[in-house]
Amino acid sequence: MWYFATRAQHDYRQGAVINYNRPNIVQDAGFAVFLHENKVPTAGCISLDDWAVVDYLRKSTSGDRIIMGVTSALFK
Repeated sequence: MWYFATRAQHDYRQGAVINYNRPNIVQDAGFAVFLHENKVPTAGCISLDDWAVVDYLRKSTSGDRIIMGVTSALFK
């Protein structure tokens, strides 16, 4: 996340790492999924407006869960 946060584009100014591919790391299965600020779609991360990322980071508490998926699979 640090690499992306320090790029000139500043597209990851605010964000959090979502635990992924752990504790038993699978080689070439990806490393992590990020919750971050960006104005364009990304390759698998959760990308929101800057205010929404800051709002989530301020309000989240230990043990909160993020559920990812398409609407039709999550809400049947």
